[in-house]
Amino acid sequence: RFPYAHGGRHVLHAAVSEDEGKTWIGQREVARDPLREEPPPPGGDHGTAYPYPAVLADGRVLVTTGQGEGRVVVMAIDPEWLYEKRQETDFSQGMEGWESFGCHGVELKAGADGKVLSVMKVDEERPATAVWNFPSGSSGRLAMRLCLEEGSDGASVLLSDHFSVPFDPEDALYALFRLEMGAGGEMVGGGRLNPGEWHELELRWDCGRRDCRVVVDGEQMGTLPLLRESEGVCYLRLKSASEGVESGGLLIDRVEVEVE
Repeated sequence: RFPYAHGGRHVLHAAVSEDEGKTWIGQREVARDPLREEPPPPGGDHGTAYPYPAVLADGRVLVTTGQGEGRVVVMAIDPEWLYEKRQETDFSQGMEGWESFGCHGVELKAGADGKVLSVMKVDEERPATAVWNFPSGSSGRLAMRLCLEEGSDGASVLLSDHFSVPFDPEDALYALFRLEMGAGGEMVGGGRLNPGEWHELELRWDCGRRDCRVVVDGEQMGTLPLLRESEGVCYLRLKSASEGVESGGLLIDRVEVEVE
């Protein structure tokens, strides 16, 4: 369960620079350790590090990366993909792009209109956290349709600028913005979600302005402060706040993000 590095080699990111490396565009996951769901090997190197790129005739970049048996990955990356500003998921294709290894209680359930993501603490010894990467942006808007079920002990919505394993016990300490929801739906910074009801939640962040506006069902409920300096947000973490076992969790119907 606990590897030797908190996310150092579980995923590989790609970005493109137009100013000789002073700034970067993208920060998107392009490779994931194929065996990340399994315990780390007892010895030897492993993970997604040491990429070898080669430019193809059509402008794509062929990358071979990974070390350790069963972990070598080959993929072709279109640089134009790194310039995309928008990403969304509705779980119709499963949990592709989401990480929850090392956790229990993160799964897809049947919803009224299809599959929904459920994040619920079902094991006292294991956290329940789901992690999602998207294009990096110094400002942007992330919207999700969610429901805090009755029986939930609350949840955290974290925006970050880096990957760390889903079971990282210090993820909240290094987040850029942190929205806490109590068992009754109360949100730190103002506003409340009605347990058992679906809501539209928007997080509108601006690292230059150093804040993130929280909007629920079209109404601004509060503002979150930037917790540390960063050039942009590229990760969403959804985490149960329970310290034990809960009978209800956080349900997510869809997520969409657009960055600037």
